[in-house]
Amino acid sequence: MAKKPADDSEGMDPDKLKSLLKKSKEKPITFAMIVSKDAKKGVAFHAHMTKSPEAMWRAAKEEAGTTKGALGTMQLKGKKLSLSCEDDDVPANLKKQAKKFFAAAGLPKFKLALLSSSGEELGQEDDEEEEDENDDEDFDFGDDEDEDDDAKDKGGKDD
Repeated sequence: MAKKPADDSEGMDPDKLKSLLKKSKEKPITFAMIVSKDAKKGVAFHAHMTKSPEAMWRAAKEEAGTTKGALGTMQLKGKKLSLSCEDDDVPANLKKQAKKFFAAAGLPKFKLALLSSSGEELGQEDDEEEEDENDDEDFDFGDDEDEDDDAKDKGGKDD
């Protein structure tokens, strides 16, 4: 039986990334993010529903050409994306690079939390300007089927 190519992980494609983020509302998804040698590229990001973080790390490392990054699980809760890292040795600029990556992928703005293995948030100094009291609201991808149901719930009263 032939091996599947290592490139079947869901990396840079914005549609696949949106799909994975939607799925991460229900359960954590593995990811690996490595700062790229190419400054224009920013980071190599790979994520998958069933593969191990180590498999995502190998794919991202091959794409980025370096080993400076993080791997672990990600989960979207409301408007907050939590990236739980397995290792505490995370590059200082990784959170900033991750924000640029997600913005370049065309995703709506959300709060990004980079968490250490002990659960402490890394890079909190970056978040001072973007405090949002509505972190528990659902994240809007702009193409949800639930919008029709919400419209019915809000304006469904007849006098």
